[in-house]
Amino acid sequence: MSSLLNHWQFVFLVSLSLSLTFLHVKVLAQREGDLRLAGYGASRLAGRLEIFLGGEWGTVCSHRDTLDVTKVACRQLGLGHFVGHVPGSSSLRYGLGNGAISLEDVSCRGDDLHLLRCDIGSASCDHHMDISVMCSGILTPYEGEVRLVGGAYASEGVVQINLHHTWSTVCSTDVEPGLATSMCRQLGYTRALSVQQATNVTGQFLELPSSSHCSISSYPCIQSCLPDLLSSPSSPSCSGDGLSAWSITCGISESEFGNATSGSTTDCAIHSTQAEEYEVRLHGNHPDHGRVEVYVEGQWSTAQELRDEEATVICKQLGFPNFYLSLTSSDSSLTDLDLEPVPGSQIRLFCTGLETHVNGCSFSSPDVTDHTTDAYIYCSPILWPFGSLQLVGGAGPFGQLLVSPKRDFQWLCDAHFTMAEAEVACRQMGYANAIRVVENSLLSDIPNASLLHYSLLCSGDEDYLMACQRRSLVNEYCRDDLDFVAIQCGSSSSTGGWRVRLTPVAADNDGVHNDSHRGNVSGGVREGRVEVRLEEGREWGGVCADEFLDLSAHVACRQLGFETYSSVAAVESGGDDVAGHLTSVQCTGFEDLLDYCPHSLATTNCSHLVTINCSDILPFPDGLLRLVNTSSSTSLQDPPPSEGRLEVSYHGLWMSVCGRLFSQEAANVACRQLRFEAPANYCINACFGQGTSDIHFGEYSCHGNESSILDCWGQHPQQRVL
Repeated sequence: MSSLLNHWQFVFLVSLSLSLTFLHVKVLAQREGDLRLAGYGASRLAGRLEIFLGGEWGTVCSHRDTLDVTKVACRQLGLGHFVGHVPGSSSLRYGLGNGAISLEDVSCRGDDLHLLRCDIGSASCDHHMDISVMCSGILTPYEGEVRLVGGAYASEGVVQINLHHTWSTVCSTDVEPGLATSMCRQLGYTRALSVQQATNVTGQFLELPSSSHCSISSYPCIQSCLPDLLSSPSSPSCSGDGLSAWSITCGISESEFGNATSGSTTDCAIHSTQAEEYEVRLHGNHPDHGRVEVYVEGQWSTAQELRDEEATVICKQLGFPNFYLSLTSSDSSLTDLDLEPVPGSQIRLFCTGLETHVNGCSFSSPDVTDHTTDAYIYCSPILWPFGSLQLVGGAGPFGQLLVSPKRDFQWLCDAHFTMAEAEVACRQMGYANAIRVVENSLLSDIPNASLLHYSLLCSGDEDYLMACQRRSLVNEYCRDDLDFVAIQCGSSSSTGGWRVRLTPVAADNDGVHNDSHRGNVSGGVREGRVEVRLEEGREWGGVCADEFLDLSAHVACRQLGFETYSSVAAVESGGDDVAGHLTSVQCTGFEDLLDYCPHSLATTNCSHLVTINCSDILPFPDGLLRLVNTSSSTSLQDPPPSEGRLEVSYHGLWMSVCGRLFSQEAANVACRQLRFEAPANYCINACFGQGTSDIHFGEYSCHGNESSILDCWGQHPQQRVL
C-alpha cells in the first residue's frame, strides 16, 4: 500500500483553479458575518473558511500570516482553540473555493471576537490563497464569557454566561436593550436585533442583578453593565417574580464599526478580587508566566514540580491553550521571577491533561516543604491544546495521524492501532465514524516530528484519543521511517438532509458479497445495499435500481467517505422487507450528496434495490496528472510512462482533457507538473485511445509559465457528448 501512495501519479499540485460546489459542513447560519467550514473532506472542526456577506457565501484569503485568523475563526465558530495551519496547500485537502472571495488580505490580532473585526487589507488575492482552519474542539472558556445556544442561527439563541467555571442560563425579569447589545458586542457583533423570553429551558441558571448601567448606553463587555455579576446567585430553576430565561438575536453591520466598540477575550474576562476554591494564579506580575499557586482550603499554596499534563491544565484554566516551558525554583533561568515563598503549604497535582480546571485533578501533600521544588510555568497563547489531532498528507478525511501529547505533534505507531482507536480519533476530529486503518504509511514529512513512544488502547467510547489507556511499545515494533498509521474517516453521515449507509446483503441474494479485509486495510462496511433515511425519525429505506448508474454510485461512495465506487448491481427487494424510498436517481458525478442528484420519491415498492461496492483506492487530492498508456507496463516497480493519454484527477474521478485548444504551451506545463522536461511531441486525436470516463476536462489554453495545467484558462469539468 505504501508503494502505491508514493507512486508517481500522486504528484501534489501547487494550485488549482477550477470551481465546483463542495461538501459544506456545519451550516447553521446564513446571516451576515456568519462562518462555515467547507470543502471535500471537511469536518465539523476543519475545512475551508467561508463567510456569509452580501447575501452569499464566499471564501477568505490572505497574503499575510493567517495564524491569528485561524484563532479568531475557531473562537467565533465556537470550536475551541485552533490546532494549527493546515499542512501544505489548503486546496489539496479541501479543494479551492469557487465564486466570491468575500474577505481579502485579512489580518487579525488573535483576540478579536469576530472575523469582521479584523483588519481587511487592500491587496487582492485569488482562491489559491483561500484560508483553511483546523480547530481542536477543546473549549477553555474565560470567566464572564457569553454564548448563545439552541438558536437556528449562530447569531441567535438563549443567553448563557460562564461564571465560576460553569455555564449557566441567564435568568432575570428583563434584559435591557443596552445589556443585550453589550452581550452581542462581547460576541463580536455590533447590536442586538431582538430580545425575547425563552421557554422550556432547563439546566443551571444565573440570576442577574440590575442592569441599569446599560439602560441608556452600551459597553463592549457585560461586566461594565453588571459590576456585581460575580455575586449573582445560581439556581436549578428560573421561576417566580417574573423571572425568565432570555433569547437574543445579534447582528453586525460594517457601517457601525466606527461607533461601536467590540469586546475581546482580554478586555472582557472577569477577575475576582476574592479567591475561590481551586483558583490558580501565576505569581510574578506576568499574565503568561510565573510561580504556580493554587487556592485550596482557604489559603494559597505553591504547586510542587509539575508534569506536562498538570502544566497544560493550569494554562487552560488561565485561558491559554497550552504551556511551552515548566521549571522549578532551582532553575538558574528564573532571575526575573525571584520571589519569596508564599506563606502556607505546598501541594502536588495529578492531572490527565484533558481537564480544563484543576478541580478535576487529584491533590496530595508533598513530603518536601522547603519550596525548592516550587513550579514555574510559561503559558502559550499560540500552541494547540494537549491531545489535539491532525491528519496530514492524503486528502479529504484521509491522512497520516498525528497527536500532540505535549507541545508538538508526534506520529503514531501502527502497532496495536485498531478500528477502536480510529473511531475515537475520527470523532474527536469532528467526523462521524472511522472507515479504515492503513499501516506502514508515509504520506508527509513533518520536520522534527518524532514517534510517540507508547501505544493507545481504546474501548471506542472515549471522547479523546489521549483519554485511552497507554501501553509501552517495544522499539522493534515501530521504525521511525516506516511504521506510521494513517486513518480514513467518514464525514457525510452527519451532514446534508439525508443519512446514507450500506447494509451487507447475503450471498444468496445475488448481490454484492461483504468481502474480508484486504491487504493492510482494516475497517467498516464498504459494500452492500444502499439505504437512506430522508429525515430523522423515519425508517431506513432502499434505493430503487432503475436509472441508478455508475456516477450515482460514485456520489454515494463519496458521501460515505470513500473515494469512488468499483461496482454497482441490483438485488431483488423481496425477502428483506426493505421499502424503496428513492427512484430515478440520476447523478452527474459532481454532486456532494445524493440529496443534490435528480431523483423521485418512490410511491410504490420496487422490484430491485441498488447495491454498490465502494473502492479501496485511498483518497487523493484534486488536480493530479497521470499519463495512461495501455501498451506500457503498469508495474509500480517500473518507472512511470513518459507518454500516454493525459488525465486529470478531480472530485475522485480521472478525466481526459479535451484537445481542441491544447497547445505546445499546455504540453510544457503538463510535463513540468509531471516532473519531466519539455515534451518531444503531443497529439490531440486520441492517439493513445479514448478515455473510459464520460466526464472530461474542458478546453484549456495555457501561456506556458503556469505551475499547473489547472492554472490555465479553461472550462469546468463537463459531461462528454457521446
